[in-house]
Amino acid sequence: MASKSVSWLRNQSHGLKVVIAGNHGLLLDASRPDLDGKALVAREQIDWGDIKYLQDTATTVVCKNGRRFNIYGSPKSPRHGNWAFQYPREDDVWSNSVPAATDILVTHGPPRAHLDLTTLGCQHLLRELWRVRPSLHVFGHVHEDYGHEWVQFDTLQDAYERAILARGGIWNLLVVVRAFLHSVFGHPQVIATCQLVNPSMVGGLRDDVRRQPMEVYI
Repeated sequence: MASKSVSWLRNQSHGLKVVIAGNHGLLLDASRPDLDGKALVAREQIDWGDIKYLQDTATTVVCKNGRRFNIYGSPKSPRHGNWAFQYPREDDVWSNSVPAATDILVTHGPPRAHLDLTTLGCQHLLRELWRVRPSLHVFGHVHEDYGHEWVQFDTLQDAYERAILARGGIWNLLVVVRAFLHSVFGHPQVIATCQLVNPSMVGGLRDDVRRQPMEVYI
């Protein structure tokens, strides 16, 4: 099945292809039991061709116009069932794991409070996103929160995310309102911005194709 998927990706017309696995990529997770060695053999037989497969690794791509992008990719997501590349939700597996010069971050799971139905993302990944501040973060996993967001690493963004992590509350709401008023009437901040994209095309119990592919410009 993995070989067929990779073959399909190789046949696409895109000039540059960067791929990560996810929680259904059981074959690609070398930490899973493989008593008869069949998974190892199958992994070694995958022909990635011109695809750049990232598994907690980085690459640099050069576009036709000469623009260069540093890309880091990871298949990890918080544990939900007995799937691949998963970790206990309370464990911080992200701290200082993403290179500081990353322009595009690609992860299977979302950061907490963004395109994750507000509860399913990882707060440790969110903290790493703030540290690195890439231009673009692409993720999936939470199929039903398909969409696109612009985020700004400012006091309003911080207040909003803290309110989500605390699951609301009057005090947190007041802090968000105060940060909003300050962003409108206070001194403007020079801040980095980042696009967050959850392009999950499938949904429902059978993962039927329900949505269109997404394009972003950076």
